[in-house]
Amino acid sequence: MGVPGFYRWAVRRVPHLRAKSTGPPYNSKLRYLDFNGVVHTCVNDWTLQEEEEYLFQLVEAQLAVLLSLVTPKVLLYVALDGVAPRAKMNQQRSRRFRKAQETDSDGIDAVVDVFDRNAITPGTPFMQRLSNRLRSWAATQAAVPDLQGLSIVISCDLDPGEGEHKIMEVIRNHPEHTHCLCSNDADLVFLGLVCESEHVYLLRTKPNYEKRVPTNTGQPQAAEAMDSDAVPEMPVPAAPAAAASAGPMAEDYEMLSIVALRAWLSSQFPDCLPNRLLADFVAMCCLVGNDFLPHIAAVDIYDGGLDKLLAAYYRLKPALNGYLTTSDLTLNLPRWRGLLEQVAQEEAELLLTTLGLGWGPKQLPYRGPGPPVSTWDGLSVVVSPVPRKTTAAQLSAAMSKQGSIVKSVHQLKQSRGPASWLVRFADAASAVRSLVATRRVETQRLQGPSARLTTKQTNKVTTSLAWEAADWQEELNTAVRESFEYWLGPENLPNDSFLRRHVRQRRDRFVPLRVFVMFRRLRVWMQDQAQLAKVLRSSELLEVWGEGRQAWVRHKVEAVQMLRPASGLQFCPNLPKEYYARYAGPVACGSPAADSGH
Repeated sequence: MGVPGFYRWAVRRVPHLRAKSTGPPYNSKLRYLDFNGVVHTCVNDWTLQEEEEYLFQLVEAQLAVLLSLVTPKVLLYVALDGVAPRAKMNQQRSRRFRKAQETDSDGIDAVVDVFDRNAITPGTPFMQRLSNRLRSWAATQAAVPDLQGLSIVISCDLDPGEGEHKIMEVIRNHPEHTHCLCSNDADLVFLGLVCESEHVYLLRTKPNYEKRVPTNTGQPQAAEAMDSDAVPEMPVPAAPAAAASAGPMAEDYEMLSIVALRAWLSSQFPDCLPNRLLADFVAMCCLVGNDFLPHIAAVDIYDGGLDKLLAAYYRLKPALNGYLTTSDLTLNLPRWRGLLEQVAQEEAELLLTTLGLGWGPKQLPYRGPGPPVSTWDGLSVVVSPVPRKTTAAQLSAAMSKQGSIVKSVHQLKQSRGPASWLVRFADAASAVRSLVATRRVETQRLQGPSARLTTKQTNKVTTSLAWEAADWQEELNTAVRESFEYWLGPENLPNDSFLRRHVRQRRDRFVPLRVFVMFRRLRVWMQDQAQLAKVLRSSELLEVWGEGRQAWVRHKVEAVQMLRPASGLQFCPNLPKEYYARYAGPVACGSPAADSGH
């Protein structure tokens, strides 16, 4: 049950997960090696794959490195994967077929390996030779003085069960000892959490360790023969020292404390029984990444999915209302329903986003000026802050965009900081539009103009200015009405995922006015929903229902026709394809291809 990304999550969340108090060599009475991972690592460093002897020397060199890190006192258990359960066999076969197809699709750019990794499968001749070599190595190590009294057990591929399950069977029989596991697989983390032993540690390679390029490939004669006309001799096997330099060294490993992970989980849920809490945690981790279940988009571990599940689990109050798993480790389905209901809403949002019906990107909070006050003259706008080197001509040109007509500009007296300017427009329509328009002076964006002029600001303007006023309320009402007609009209709505989602929420296509008052344009123009409903009722294209804060608005014709059910049904067949292309699950053995039409 691999959970990609779990190691990264655990290191960032759990304090003291990395055992740094004491460096290698670590002491442990019982030591376990999930050995298939070691074999694959050695195959990666196997440069000349025609010589199997060199691979075996790499394996023995890695065993020497691992023994130098953790010296067991009682038992060294080396477990090769045996015959797996049927479901796991199907999953492994699908993975190998997929890898073979990817290699074929790469064409001439593919890396051709002489060694077929499918040979690392129970029952193959290669695994038989590897098992015999490991037994010979164990017999040799029994004569080493430092390992006297140590039992070395080689569980070969003929013993049924995967390596991690063989290891856990031994741990169950000796829960009183300290156990050290060696594997990069997250399976052993979860198995170590739920086992009866309280002292379990995991040795794994660092995620960013750099493989060392061996300076001596072990076959100098073959390399020299390539540059000469002489007949090449048979390659000479590499020396053990050269083989040891090809794989991960002692400094490339780190020790993880599963004890620390247990303690952290118990501190997050102090009211829960430790064994029941750990079982629930492992079960929840199946949702964020599993070899046999399709991934759930809402709880993707790379997007904080495991943290969301833990927060939902906390709200369930398992110590009072019941755990997700029973005492015999079966699922308590009613409790699972309560957990999944908390993430179902976010899952639905992601599916709607896939169809183009999501809420759209999250908007930043508005921090600009509010609507104009009743005492506004309808022509004057304060622009601040403005760069101090800006001239009147530059500011006038910037504020004259989009059909606005500037009559005059006046710099307000200010002792320090950016300058403030008073801009006088020729008509109220220009002033109203400028309140929500984006203006720039020499590529620098000006902050939102404000219609809230204070008496102190107006007194700073020269007395020669003829202070005129205009009827701006009707111009503002017209601008608001035209904006709503555009927002809910056929030109904008097909491209506006946020409004389109709100329109689809009701069969009658009404949208509450409280949705629109959060828009930046209405933040500046109008916030009174009662006044807003009154303005929209004068539109020939809009229909308003309700009063005040309970008012709703819709487009009379275009929105209903444009978002009729038939247009939405065409997206439904695309959902499974797009969704499972990103969150692909396992492929059953012998199943037809996705594009076969079956």
